[in-house]
Amino acid sequence: VSTQSTWGHFLSVYFFSDLYFFVMACQTEAEMRGLNQEFLAKSYVKGYVPTKSDAELFEKLFGGNKEVVAWMTKIAQHPTFDPYGSPTADDDFELFGDDDAPAKPAAAKKAANDDDFDLFADETEEEKKLLEEKKNAPPPPKKAVVGKSSIVLDIKPWDDETDMKKMEELVRGVTMEGLFWGASKLVEIAYGLKKLQIMLTVVDDQVGFDDLEDAIMAHEDFVQSIDVVVWNKI
Repeated sequence: VSTQSTWGHFLSVYFFSDLYFFVMACQTEAEMRGLNQEFLAKSYVKGYVPTKSDAELFEKLFGGNKEVVAWMTKIAQHPTFDPYGSPTADDDFELFGDDDAPAKPAAAKKAANDDDFDLFADETEEEKKLLEEKKNAPPPPKKAVVGKSSIVLDIKPWDDETDMKKMEELVRGVTMEGLFWGASKLVEIAYGLKKLQIMLTVVDDQVGFDDLEDAIMAHEDFVQSIDVVVWNKI
């Protein structure tokens, strides 16, 4: 076999082999572009839930190359990694640094005339002062809890001839700060005699029950007695 024919055979094999990998690379890149477009509209192969199709696609892309997958996961999650941005600045971790360059010593970056490591090197005096004031500031006062009570009263008249409508008007006419009258009804006691049952809400620190009772009992021509039926703290 002549040297020329051997060299020609070598070139043809090399050329077609290189062309094969070139075509495969283009095909893979085209597939990746297609996948990228698909995943713009969904989270997984068939929608928003992983299925067997995702496992099959993963196997097709990576096969059993676990170390490649592990590397890809680590580099994608690295805080300084931005494959679509510009390389990091010289003062940052050189993720895109020269692979042949010697590693930089793991030392704090500071000016040549610095003797100690300054934790607040990038903070201004004003920022440090504000931080110190915030640390030493007293805690905000707790909001006072307002205690209230829900009460139901039985207010009895003298007899069955008492004008119950007028009596209720007089009772509701008692006003105090922190006193709120509610619903009411007439409840029969016996032989046509009825009592006024009325609800009210009071702010504990503002309304003393003795004062309220005295104000109601002041209508002595209508009110014979007062009884507490319900008293609940709210």
